[in-house]
Parts: sequence; structure tokens; C-alpha cells
Amino acid sequence: MAKLLIFRGDTQLDERELTGKTVRIGRGSQNDIVLEDPGKGVSRNHAEIRFEGGRYTLIDLGSQNGLWVSGTRVPSVVLDPDVSVAVGPYRLKMEAPVAITPAGGVVPISNIDTGPIEPTQFSVAVALNLDSVASAPAPVGQKPAPAMEEGRGPAVKEPTRQERSASKSTSHQVTVTRERAPSSTNVRILIQITSLLVVVVLGGVAYKVFQKAAAPPAWDASVAQSLIASGKCQEALDTQITPALQKNPNNQQATALRDECNRTLAQVTSIATSSIPATPTADDKLNEAEPMLQANVAAECQKGLDIITAVMAEDAANQRAKDMAVRANACITPPAPARGTLPQPTTEKPAVAISPAQGGLEINPGETDKQYKARVQAAGKKYDDALALLTDKKYQQALNALLEIQNEVPSGYRDLQQRRDEARQGIRGEAKTALTAAEAAESRGDLDTAWEQVRRARQIDPNTQGVEPAYQRKASRRAELGKERCAAGNIAKIYGQTATAVAAFQDAVKLLQGTNDPCLPVAREYLQKMGK
Repeated sequence: MAKLLIFRGDTQLDERELTGKTVRIGRGSQNDIVLEDPGKGVSRNHAEIRFEGGRYTLIDLGSQNGLWVSGTRVPSVVLDPDVSVAVGPYRLKMEAPVAITPAGGVVPISNIDTGPIEPTQFSVAVALNLDSVASAPAPVGQKPAPAMEEGRGPAVKEPTRQERSASKSTSHQVTVTRERAPSSTNVRILIQITSLLVVVVLGGVAYKVFQKAAAPPAWDASVAQSLIASGKCQEALDTQITPALQKNPNNQQATALRDECNRTLAQVTSIATSSIPATPTADDKLNEAEPMLQANVAAECQKGLDIITAVMAEDAANQRAKDMAVRANACITPPAPARGTLPQPTTEKPAVAISPAQGGLEINPGETDKQYKARVQAAGKKYDDALALLTDKKYQQALNALLEIQNEVPSGYRDLQQRRDEARQGIRGEAKTALTAAEAAESRGDLDTAWEQVRRARQIDPNTQGVEPAYQRKASRRAELGKERCAAGNIAKIYGQTATAVAAFQDAVKLLQGTNDPCLPVAREYLQKMGK
């Protein structure tokens, strides 16, 4: 079961199991996950988690502060275990799966006979006539070794006359079938040879396992570029770029990707710091309480008074907080009417709720029917305007308007979710159309049009499948062409071919625009010198 971990700073506050259903996140109490934040770094309806294509995606619902990944604001992000998403002062992260080690972690080495070794068989295999060693005559002056004592091994059986005769007739064969106990020398030789064979076998197996585990992944520039494009620079360095440079320090493509990653990682700290909303000041908190007092409803005034009290606890001399506290208390406990006066009857009818499917909203405390219907009508007008944008195929404007409305209406409001999905589908369609136009232009050799179309596709929706790889590929191709034109300009300059050099350098400036190629300032300087 997937789990979502919720952090504030370095402290984990909670964890939630994700079951595949859509999960709404925000400051409002109607959300599935409520992130309380008086500083309003979290919007009432901030984001939602959707299960699509076997993975969980966190989608921004048009919030004020948005979603931030590695210092970059994103409209949506796939929740992988190595992705941390900033939502106001909170961080959301998927729990990484726990690796499970198989019970049989050590693979036994098979085909090794662990039973007792017959000395005579082994001596034949290694061409050692151990029998002759055992029967060698004792040195001069030394007595022959006595037969083994009982308990240490059987005594050597003395051959009969017939056996000696048979031995003479077959003297060309190795005599290894005699029923004699192996000498201690033979046993030691057998043990040493057996141990040596086992060590050799185990060493070979370990060497193969080590070679397989230590083999670096194959260099694949497209994999490295894809990791960088998805914000995983460190993974690209560890798994692709660094091993490639260790193997070939002159790999220019790996060098360029390494420099790009280093620049990105160097900016993460400063950008991430600036992306976190600042701690709200006393005035910010009092500004939040002001509309609660203006509602002139006891429940809302009590919420405002709680905020005001917290401000006064930090700054007891804050005059604005004191004045607002007086207003809040008067709202919560209004003064009793003077004697002899009767309360004026109200002719306003209380609000009657309308179903969200019919365009209804939630009723505010103390709201009259007239006030309620006015709010319903205003929300309906905004919704109709958003649908008009969708009809005109202004998909991005329509999506922004629908997401803004979504923060103000209850769940199930009319067909808001369906219209929102239509707008997103339209955006993806526009991006795919631009990508198709880019590929067609490139196939007919119109590289300028191909570049403009792929940039347009990336601007419309960078998350559309195929857009980012196509953009990186075409950018790399333009850089290569720019270098070639720059080299041609330098050659023409050397030979005094001014017109040719000017044309080549102009092409180089256009193709290398936005890069750090060292040829770019050289080309610009020459063109400026030539008055171009």
C-alpha cells in the first residue's frame, strides 16, 4: 500500500495510506488531508492526488503559492519516493518501498562431492602411486613402522604366496586395490589437494559475482537527458555521467551534461530558500482576522479573536490588535438593548441551500436567502464565462478560470470536474499538434520552423509525452550546427573571405543563442566589427 509522508521542516507530522482514489489537499476543512496554516501558504483547496497510469500524480488546483520541486514551481508532479514536494510550509513525499532480501541469500555451490574420498581412486586420478609410497623401505638404521594399534586402523594384511605370484604377473598395473589403510602422509596430501580445489571453485564463483555486481551501467545520453529534464540531476550524475567520464574523460556530451547538472544543483539552495513563503508578520495575521470581524457573525468573530489573541501574546503593545479585540468581543457578545426598547423583527428569510449539482454553494452562518442567491448567481456567471473560453478553444485561460472557481465552490459543483478535464485535454492536444508540426518541419529540412514549433509545444505543456526529449534533441542539433558554422566563419576570416565569414557567423549567433558556447562572443565581436 502506497503511503504519503507529511513533513513540516525536518519533522514528520503524519502519514496517509493512498488507496487509488482522488485525495484533495488544502487548508479548508472539506479536504481529505487538511494542512493547517494561518499564514495562508496553503490555499483552501491547494492540490489533489490522482491515481493515473499506475502511479500517483499531485496536481496544483490553481493555488496562490503552488507546488515546488527542487526550487521550481510545477503544475503537476509524479510522486516517486525520491521526489519531495513543497506545499506552503509543508513537504509531501511518498514512502520508499522496503527491499526484501530472499531467505536463501547464499547460493550453495552444487556438483561438489562432500562425501568421503576413496584414497585409491583419487591417487589414480592424479597419477600418484601412493601404494608405492607407503611400501617404500625405511631408511638405513631405522626400524620399519609397526602395524597400527587397535583403535587407530586395521593392520596391514600380509599377501599370500598366490597373491604375490598374481602381483608379479600384473606388475604393469597400478596396485591400488590392496586392503591396506592409507598412511598419514597420503591423508594429508588428499586433504590439502581437496582444500585447494574447494578454494579455487569458491574463488571463481566469487569473482564472477563481483564482476557482475561491479559492472557499471552502459552510457546512454538519452537516459541522462531524461533524468535531468525530470529534475533528477544527482541520479543522472551517479548512474550515467560520472561512470561515462571515468571510462572516457574526453566524452564531450557527458561533459556538457555534467556542467548543466552542476549549474542546476548550485542554484537549488538559493531558489528553494526563496520558494518557501515567509513567516507571516503581525500585520499579516491581523489582515487575516479582519474579514472575519467584518462578517459580524459570532462564530467568525471568535475565530478572528483567536488570531488577535495570539498576536497580542507576542506583542502586548500592538494598538491595532487591541482595537480589533474590542470589536471582536462586541461581535461575540453584543450589548443588551436599552430598557423599553423591543428588538426589531426581521423580514429577511434565512437562506435555503441549493444542490451543488444545480450550481448551489455552502451557506454562510447567518446568511439570508437574498445574500445567498446573490452569491450563487455571481459564481454561476464566472462559471459561464469559463465555459465560453473553453468553447473558443482558449484552453489555458479556461483551465485557469475553472481552477479559480474550484477553490470557491463545494465538491460536485455542476460539471466543473468534467470541464476542467476537457481543458487539460485541449492543452495536451495543442502541445501534440505543435510537436507533430516540429517533426514534419525537421523531416523536410526546415530546422528553424522545427525549433519554433518544439519550443511552442514545450511552452504549452512540458509534461506532454515526447515534448521534452524532442526539445532536448533539437537543441543539441542546433548547438552542433552552430559550432560547425562558427568554424566555417573562422576559416573564412583567416582567408579574408569577409562575406562568407559574416554569413557563417550570423548563422552561428542564431543557432547558439542562449548557450554558453565560447564561439558566441567571438562571432558577435566580428559581426560588430564588420558593422553587422
